Amino acid sequence: MSHNENTDAALKELRRLSEGLLYVSETDAPLEAVHFPASFGAAPTAREVAAWAGKEGTVENMELGTFFRPMITNTETTEDRETAARFQSLQAYLEQHLDEVKVYRIGRRRITALVLGRADTGDWIGVKTEVVET
Repeated sequence: MSHNENTDAALKELRRLSEGLLYVSETDAPLEAVHFPASFGAAPTAREVAAWAGKEGTVENMELGTFFRPMITNTETTEDRETAARFQSLQAYLEQHLDEVKVYRIGRRRITALVLGRADTGDWIGVKTEVVET
């Protein structure tokens, strides 16, 4: 596969894994596969990620497991367990197929959250969602 085909295949898999999933906070928001082209040798800075996302505000980093924990630990009903298993699959894919995975949270109350990692092509890909915390 070529550089673009590898990136496209990874994005396609992220779309498949995140399809229909909602990140639950004070709002329920879908996850969207995102691609941040490799214009940097190292991980993009917080400022670069915020600019790319078109957001201003404070940028905080969070561990991947911490970000997904609320989605994975809610197992009260059969539907909750199925959703938790899907989030676990998404997290496992991110951990196994991307390097230097980071969660960037931009903003304070209305937060844009991006989970980005470096693909073998050098591009930064992952998922994006919105989180509301008041």
